Amino acid sequence: MKKFLIALVLFFVGHVHAHGDDDHKDHAHAAPATAVETSAAVPMLHAESEQFELVARLYEKELGIYIDRWASNVPLLNAEVEVEVNGLKAIAKFHQDHGDYAVTDAEVLKALQAKGEHALMFTITAGKEADLLTGELHVQEVGAMDALAQKPGGRVLIGVLAVLILLGCGLGVRHLLRARKEGVA
Repeated sequence: MKKFLIALVLFFVGHVHAHGDDDHKDHAHAAPATAVETSAAVPMLHAESEQFELVARLYEKELGIYIDRWASNVPLLNAEVEVEVNGLKAIAKFHQDHGDYAVTDAEVLKALQAKGEHALMFTITAGKEADLLTGELHVQEVGAMDALAQKPGGRVLIGVLAVLILLGCGLGVRHLLRARKEGVA
């Protein structure tokens, strides 16, 4: 029983994040806090040119875009970014709080969330600099566990289910060992 309690405490301690009052849960474009949040359930695209490097992640409510200068890896702030997919165009809004850009246009997101490969074109204008980057976003069908993990509280539910399964296995092994010891098995 002690081992179970220790495992349970370690599980929940691992999910506590100690930082300021702003948990950024209202920002779908916020950088992932854990390795679990960067699973294959979040489609990602990488594109680069001689000027810029771009990483885009498709979330449920937006396409988050991170752009750096290629040579220095310094974030590109306050640029004009236009995204085009399947003839649909949308302007990416710059988020000062995270230094990234986000496309929230419903039609563009609907097109991107369909299973398959999507060719995207990014037009970036920063002062006198302009560049065109292209890439493909691969969207796979979301598995049941990935879908559950994306729901609010889903990862906690998965963790509780895992603990219950482990507890059940432990009790089963304990029962078999007792039965063997008593000569019943």
